[in-house]
Amino acid sequence: MRKKIITIALIALGAVCLAALSVRLFKMARINSVSLEADNTYTVNEGEEIELGNNDVKVSESENRILYVNPASLNIIVEDKATNERFPAVLTGDTATDLEKSLVIVNFVGKDNAFDEWDSYTKTVANESFTLKKIDNGVRVSMSMNEGASERFYEYLPQKMSVEHFQMFKDGLEKAVEDGVLEASLKKKYNSTLTLVYKKSKQDECYNCTYVGNPPMSACRQLIAMAEMVGYTRDMLLEDAKKYGFTVEFKEPAVFDLVLDFTLDGDDLVVNMPADKIVSRNEFFTITNIEVLPNFGMVQRADVTEGYLMVPDGCGALMRMNTYNPKVPDYQRPVYDNDFYKDYLYTPEFSTELMMPVFGVIYKAGTKEPFGTMGIIESGSDYSYIEAMLASSDEMAAGRLFNKVYASYDVSQYEWVPVFGEFATNTTTFLSIMPKTSENLRIRYKLYPHATDYYEMARDYGQLVFESADNGIYHDNAKLFLEVYGTLSTTERIVGVPYNSLYPMTTYKELSDILNDLNAGNINISYLGAFDGGKNNMLMNKGKLVKKNGSKKEYEDLKALVSSLGSKLYLGTDFMRIWDRSRNGYTAAIHGDEDYTKHPMMIYGTDPALGTASDSKLVNMMLKPVYLPDVVSDFLNGTDDKNADYYVAGLTHQYYADYGNKAVTPQQAQTAVNMALDSLQGVGSLALDCPRADKWRYGTVAVDIPRDSSEYAVFYCTIPFMQLAMNGMCEYTTVTANNNSMDYDYFLMQALETGAELKFTVSSKSVDILRDTEYAFLYSIQYDLIKDEIKETYGKYAEAMKQIGTSRITGHRTLSENVFVTEYESGAKVYTNYNGIDQEADGVSIPANGYVICR
Repeated sequence: MRKKIITIALIALGAVCLAALSVRLFKMARINSVSLEADNTYTVNEGEEIELGNNDVKVSESENRILYVNPASLNIIVEDKATNERFPAVLTGDTATDLEKSLVIVNFVGKDNAFDEWDSYTKTVANESFTLKKIDNGVRVSMSMNEGASERFYEYLPQKMSVEHFQMFKDGLEKAVEDGVLEASLKKKYNSTLTLVYKKSKQDECYNCTYVGNPPMSACRQLIAMAEMVGYTRDMLLEDAKKYGFTVEFKEPAVFDLVLDFTLDGDDLVVNMPADKIVSRNEFFTITNIEVLPNFGMVQRADVTEGYLMVPDGCGALMRMNTYNPKVPDYQRPVYDNDFYKDYLYTPEFSTELMMPVFGVIYKAGTKEPFGTMGIIESGSDYSYIEAMLASSDEMAAGRLFNKVYASYDVSQYEWVPVFGEFATNTTTFLSIMPKTSENLRIRYKLYPHATDYYEMARDYGQLVFESADNGIYHDNAKLFLEVYGTLSTTERIVGVPYNSLYPMTTYKELSDILNDLNAGNINISYLGAFDGGKNNMLMNKGKLVKKNGSKKEYEDLKALVSSLGSKLYLGTDFMRIWDRSRNGYTAAIHGDEDYTKHPMMIYGTDPALGTASDSKLVNMMLKPVYLPDVVSDFLNGTDDKNADYYVAGLTHQYYADYGNKAVTPQQAQTAVNMALDSLQGVGSLALDCPRADKWRYGTVAVDIPRDSSEYAVFYCTIPFMQLAMNGMCEYTTVTANNNSMDYDYFLMQALETGAELKFTVSSKSVDILRDTEYAFLYSIQYDLIKDEIKETYGKYAEAMKQIGTSRITGHRTLSENVFVTEYESGAKVYTNYNGIDQEADGVSIPANGYVICR
């Protein structure tokens, strides 16, 4: 017994000492937060007010374009001087619906959790509740969206009306006819409506409304008009309510103010919607989302000979016009996966996300060459969605008439949060609404009145993103990207107690051996598991190279070899994610990023059968954005190699925010990311993990750029819009060719079609040790087992590049469904066929899932 007490005491003492040591280590490794300010400054100089009228008013003119506003319809029109082609923002005419006549559609929610939407034609234009003022190079449209006169019946008329008041209505109608205010025929109609809605009560000395709810709208309008005509006031209504014991509720109507600025910037139409001008005058209502210019570039089905809507799904996708399918929901997907914090506990519905805030319309009308528009969300993309609607085919006469693609913008993000947890049997929820965004929305519309295609749009988009006409980054021979797994952090157990174990899949020396065996120069190499606990790391704020990978000398020898081969070594980092939460000062309650529940996120793997999170597969947590810049700074100050180049995982791809009590907006989070990237870029070159478009400029090479999309049911085909935009601006790779269900030649075909570097993932050691770990997906990366296939594919790649001569693309066309041709500056053409059967195009026979190079 005495020994047992001593043992317990020693354990307790050890626990106390360990706790004290942990506190001391935490203080030594304190993580500092930073202030994340976002600059949303936006000012314009308002000029004279434009008077209302039916004629178009010119508000701006550039060398090639004229901008008009129509004060009667609020239509915004851009006219091309050379072709006289006009690009209107709304549809006009008697056949147009209210939605088709609208510049915006406002979605909102009340405190009763009821959602609704208003269109700007019904709630602004019809009420003439707007002003137009000239501004530099354009016009400011200030809207007050409101119901106009209320038509809520019981705010004007009683449930029970006294006999005196009923007689007042009858007498008032007679007097109105005598005074010439009301026609006799209309008096008869009003009397009929009055006696239809109100019947004499058998119990009380009054008249009862015969409807449990509201009377028909026509009757409502007539009786409201009668009440005003005969002088039945609100005081009289309250008198009837008090006398007969019913309550009257006066609902404060919704009123929304917003501003849209339309300007010409060179030949482009630019639309600004200042966030601080979006106002709900009634606190009962919150604006959630605004659909912006949903009808700009809209194409009527009868006008289309051939046409497509372009959406940035994956690397890009086309929807063929006039192919509406009523069984498939209209396309609506968030830019940058901005609903991540709502559904991260579930298997993603789609395999790819939208990493470019861009959309377009290309169509051919009659004998004219294809022309169209392209929209680019320049500000507010973290809150935006891309939406598309297709017209029906001509045979479906009763179907939809228009094809359109446009952007919408979350003014206030929200989520229904389960009270008892996401997977509880009690499904009670509450609505969590975030504060109104402060980021302004800015959309640039590029107009193509001349012959155009998606290649031209992609080139224009790339030049805008990189702010350069051409960075001149091309290769004229085969170029590989090698992703190498170094040390992995795996979970082991001793008598049931879990602990982290480090296992080097590829040491420095082993990587040197692989490079020597591969005997290929000019390779980009990412070395994962290099720092702070290896792959699946702890908080990455120390920058210490993992000793399991080898000695300092072996590291220096590796770097020297890489340099001699004309290659580049990128050391793997992941600053946003934390797998090992026990070290480096990380505390989940303090540093863990929070979702709408106001609790730190626990990001699990998902059960393939259920599509939901599995408790047995805890993957990682995320760092609050306010700590990110300091973590990166500490990493760079403490790292063993002050001149390294870095592979950055997650940071440039992952949607980022903090929805806790000290919320960090997505815009502020991107400020933190940009600060971190600026620090890293100041040290060396960066390889970025499938970066979102606004991060392309930070990378020397963009890694894992997909050549696929979500394959949404109404897609015609997937196009390499992203690669075409990147071409010449930065280096970019295919996804991994091995460790994949497709064969190596499939990805070689992608590299030849898009000018990408061919990517492989390897390790030196056997993957057998990974079978029962979280790395079981790495089933085909052991170099010794796949090196022959890599060398064979590399040989084919090198031979093909000799024929092509350059990676500089000068054109890309879709010849038929999933059949394409890429034109290179050298004059070479690469025909690619992504179908399972042989195809013929341009007189060229192309094998199934294969390619042909022509000179």
